Amino acid sequence: MKVSINNQTHKKSIIQHKELS
Repeated sequence: MKVSINNQTHKKSIIQHKELS
């Protein structure tokens, strides 16, 4: 479960980075 949450956070970070670009 913890890994799943970590993965979601990582995905969100990537999306945020894309939006920033």
